[in-house]
Order: sequence, then structure tokens, then C-alpha cells
Amino acid sequence: MNFSKQQLIIFGGIGLLILVLILVFAGILPGSKTSTNNPANTQGGLTMWIYGDQPSFYNQAIAAFNATYPHVKVDVRAFGNYGTYSQTLLEAMASGQAPDIFMIPSTELPTYFNKIVPVSSALFSPFNLQQDFPAVVYQDFVSGQYVYGLPLSLDTMALFYNKDLFTKAGIVYPPATWQDFDRIVPSLTQISSTGTIDQAAAAIGTSNANIDHATDLLSLLMLQTGTTITNATKNQATFAVDTGFNAFKFYTQFSDPKNNLYTWNDNMPDSLDAFATNKVAMIFDYESAVNQLKAKNSFLNYGIAPVPQPASSTAYVSYPDYAGFVVSKQSRYQSLAWTLILSMTTNAQNANSYVTASGNPPALLSLIQSRLQDPNLSVFAKQALYARSWYGPNRTSIASVLSQMIDAYVTGQTSLQTAVKEAANQVTSIMNSGL
Repeated sequence: MNFSKQQLIIFGGIGLLILVLILVFAGILPGSKTSTNNPANTQGGLTMWIYGDQPSFYNQAIAAFNATYPHVKVDVRAFGNYGTYSQTLLEAMASGQAPDIFMIPSTELPTYFNKIVPVSSALFSPFNLQQDFPAVVYQDFVSGQYVYGLPLSLDTMALFYNKDLFTKAGIVYPPATWQDFDRIVPSLTQISSTGTIDQAAAAIGTSNANIDHATDLLSLLMLQTGTTITNATKNQATFAVDTGFNAFKFYTQFSDPKNNLYTWNDNMPDSLDAFATNKVAMIFDYESAVNQLKAKNSFLNYGIAPVPQPASSTAYVSYPDYAGFVVSKQSRYQSLAWTLILSMTTNAQNANSYVTASGNPPALLSLIQSRLQDPNLSVFAKQALYARSWYGPNRTSIASVLSQMIDAYVTGQTSLQTAVKEAANQVTSIMNSGL
């Protein structure tokens, strides 16, 4: 029987399709054979990008995942800092080459929202999240009743204090309240006859220019005094109110030479360097600063305490700094990627292997409970339970606005209320710009 040219083309196409399907089913073509009934038969590959971590921290968790999914290769790529990481990630997304799994700061869900997919509620629901993680994780990574990201670690801002300088000043305990903090500042401050600050009580009062995380500390003060930083509809900054003004005034008084609590100014060195060289008795920083301090001065005699609270406060508030793992919309293995994230973050044994290897504070509640008596992590573990954040996309830009707000007022360029109102307007513009 003779076939026409058109029939031969059709038959050839059908044959090619059958061959492709056979290869897919056999798992020979990339990404192919998966079996929800038998994970041991699932084949594929997952790419995971991280920043500020070592790939070795994840070895045990990935090994545990591979015990169930032996034919799924997990490739981890590490970046040293978020700036390089975020730029490379943006370029990868633009070219359609985004990793299956990547990390985002807890404040950046609005920025990445249209680029990621949530976990199926059948696998992990917001209710499950509330059972397993501190309240702030729900606040930061749940939207529209779906979970978009999960963390392995949850760091919080703490008070680092120099024990030798405290002893020299006759101070026994670190301040538990901001009233206690005010009380000890004059005893720890040494100012020369020429007006030079020879020893500062605390790095507080100026901007990010010489205080690490200055705008985080200001945000903490606003939250502690009941300021609603942004509105419920997520389209307006609302901190230009009395509580916001008061928090800002409290923060900046420590850099005012006319104030009896004056202890810091723009001429002081970077806060971490000043602390490492005994030039300042207290700084506010995260657990991530511990290794930096060890590198700068391994003999530094210091302690770590919870951040002070308002004396009249009925509920404690701490400020978090952490990241969550998310799944890219571009991933061909979205369900499998979420399976890996859940295996790493919600399985106590796997999550504990990461915490043990990295030394970072845990995010999983069961691990937080186990670290409450840990001499290195107890402060951070406890503070994770009452950490609070606030909505705002592109925190890098927002931090710049808040830093400029501090500078404008401290240098006398504008009044307190004007500085805060202008900053609120700029944050509102960022919130509505889609950046």
C-alpha cells in the first residue's frame, strides 16, 4: 500500500509523539517520570538558592529528603550577601531561569508575590503554620489563606552589653525597660572637655550611616509604643501620628547635645566596630552579629539580653530578621519543591540538623522550646515568640527613607513632625509603586 506524503508526515508525527511519551514515562527525558504513589520512583532535579549560609548546613536535611526521593538531585547555590543574590535572582527570573526554591527576607513577600506559588493547603495550611511557628511567620508569609514561605531560622534584635564597662560603672544588670535604659545612660557616657564622646553608653540616635540596623531599632520602638506603621489595606504608611512622633523623639534624643541623655553622634564609628573596641557599652543587633564580633575581638567580654520594653507595656514586642524559602512560578516541579521545603522546615529532626550546623536561632516552635535554656540562643529563642513585623514592600528603599528622615531631623534640616510626615508620604509612594 502506498501512502501519500501528507499521510507519511502524519504517521511520522504520531510515531514521534509516542516515542516522546515512552521516554517521558521511562524517566529518560529531563523532568519527567514522577509517581505520587511511590516517591522512590520520582525522578527530577531541584535547584535551591540561598544567601548568608553555607550549603553544608543543609546536608543532613537534604540527605533525609533523598532517603525518600533517591532519584531527585538537589543542587544548592550559595551567595555571600543579599545584594548580589537579589540582583542575580532578578536576572535569572527575567531570562526564565529562576531556581525552583529560593530565599526571600520575611519583609519581601509583597515584592516577590507575583513570582512565587503557595503550598497546597492540602499539604500545609495556615492552621498548620500556626501550630508549628511563631505568630510573626503567619503575619509575614500568609496571604489569602495560603502559605507562601517557611523559615528554618528566626533571628531577633537583642541588646548586646559590655560587661567590663558595666562593672566599671557599678551597673549590675542590663536594662529590662527603656526607663532603666535612660537611667544608666549618663553613668556609661564619657564626654571630654572639648565635647568629644570618649565612651558612649549606647549606639542609638542616628541613622544607618553609623548604626547597624538603626531603622529596625526605630521600627521596634514604634511597634512597642503601639504605632500602626501601615494600614490594614496595605496602601498607606500611618506612622505620622502621636505614638510615631513620640517613638521618633525618644530615639533621636540620644544624639542631641542639649539633652542630658546625649551619648552618640554622626562622628562615632560604626556601632559594631565601636562595641568591639570598648568605645560603646551597648548596641542593638542580631544573633548574626556574634560571629562578626568574634572575628573583630575574640576577647571581648559581653552579654546578650532581651531588648528593653516600655515599663507600662502589657505585651512584649521584639523585632525579627529572617528569611523564608519560597517556590518559583517558573519551577517545573512546584509540588516537589514544596515537599522539600516542608521536609526541611517542619520536620524537627531535619530543622534541628540545620540549627546545629549553622548555630542560628530556630524558627520551629518545638526547637524554640528546646533552646529556651541554651546559653547562646535562649534570648533569641524566647524573643521569637513575641516578634512582630509590619507590611511594606522593598524594605531596602523604605530603610533608606527612614534613615534620611533621621538625618534630616538630627542635622536640623527640618522639624520632627515634618520629617516624619514626609517620610510617611514617601513610604506610601513605595507601597503603591509596585516596586
